[in-house]
Amino acid sequence: MPVVKVTGLAELRRALIAISKDAPKELNKANVQIGRLVATEAKRLAPKGKHEGGGSVVSIASSIGVTQSPSLNTVSIEAGGKLTPHAAANEFGGYIARRGFKGINRRGKAEAHKRGHAGVLTHVRKRPYLFPAVAHKLNVVVAEYTKAIDALIARNGG
Repeated sequence: MPVVKVTGLAELRRALIAISKDAPKELNKANVQIGRLVATEAKRLAPKGKHEGGGSVVSIASSIGVTQSPSLNTVSIEAGGKLTPHAAANEFGGYIARRGFKGINRRGKAEAHKRGHAGVLTHVRKRPYLFPAVAHKLNVVVAEYTKAIDALIARNGG
């Protein structure tokens, strides 16, 4: 998973805590609110309809969610899961195992050959939705963080 590093973030965090001991809690609230904005955009951009590799209609959008880690002051936007294993393959392109096969390893391929199936993998073309959602909402994200930090400073007489 790509990680974004911000230079000077530790110094900013220390400065905010010096202003208010509640700064981490306030930033967590902002993280979740901003994460939901980006997740909503990702749901809008996610491919719709039947997924590759199976016959049931399970939309990727239904698996997109926001996960918070209060101890790390982070929020993650996640997609995929048991019902939508094709979510990552749609984002980056690639292959997924067909229904009934346990992965794409040598044993899975041998099992498929025994059953008379020629291909155990389904190719999924790249149809990104998470990274474009972040790109579409980047200005909003920056503005929301700026508002949250300004509000924190204003509430504490800064």
